[in-house]
Amino acid sequence: MWLTVCFALTLVLVYFYFFWSWLQVLRIKNRFSRTNRTAKESGGYRDLQMVIQFPGSVDLLMEVQLHLKVFYELKASVAASEDAHGQTGHERYIEFRGMKELAEFKRQQESVNNS
Repeated sequence: MWLTVCFALTLVLVYFYFFWSWLQVLRIKNRFSRTNRTAKESGGYRDLQMVIQFPGSVDLLMEVQLHLKVFYELKASVAASEDAHGQTGHERYIEFRGMKELAEFKRQQESVNNS
């Protein structure tokens, strides 16, 4: 994985166009987009993620993450800080994702049982 932290959105665009022009971009997840459907799932976090393939390579793929400095620094500080129960921000996020996935599973089960 290659992670780049940019101080302005224009730099994110510069990096994006570089990758788009020189490498094969296989997948893009643009969480900067105003139409970002995953905003609730990501807790409102914003970044741009790409999976790229190098020219002439079939097997070599790399994930590239482009972050804005303000979001990245906030994420890093919260991820390391502990709450009153001793959990870090990252541990709370993992717990949140687990509860969300369990709720989605139960909702699907109820939908199957009611049909």
